[in-house]
Amino acid sequence: MDEPNHPAQRKYTKEQPRRWSARVDSADAFVFVMSEYDYGFSAPLKNAIDYLHHEWGYKPVGFVSYGGISGGTRAVQMIKQVVTTVRMMPLPEAYLFPLSASSWVRPVNFGPTRCWRRPPTPCSKSSGDGRRLCDRCEPSPPEPASAGRGQFR
Repeated sequence: MDEPNHPAQRKYTKEQPRRWSARVDSADAFVFVMSEYDYGFSAPLKNAIDYLHHEWGYKPVGFVSYGGISGGTRAVQMIKQVVTTVRMMPLPEAYLFPLSASSWVRPVNFGPTRCWRRPPTPCSKSSGDGRRLCDRCEPSPPEPASAGRGQFR
């Protein structure tokens, strides 16, 4: 924020703002991965947005947030007000990852576990009711009922 001119003028005198401007200008969309900091977004994220103006215009932006029991919900709601000011188009949905004290105590395994899937070739095992089993997989789920009135699609 040490430029002599307002970001809306796009008259950058230093190399770092020129590179940041070119990088943002060349992107088609953005995903901000952010934490919630004291019930809001972080200062470096706000500075990164404020450093430019026209380069953000009319580009979609999505959010992935984490923090506390709320998963960063408050930070996402606050930053949406900021990005609309520079004419970005925030997606209504966001991915939120709540972090509680227990998630820091217990290790979390994000690796492969048992999963639902239909094998591409018939398996040698069977559940007895016609559904097939794989070595790693649970029985394949029953076929869904036809989507009718009052059912989610």
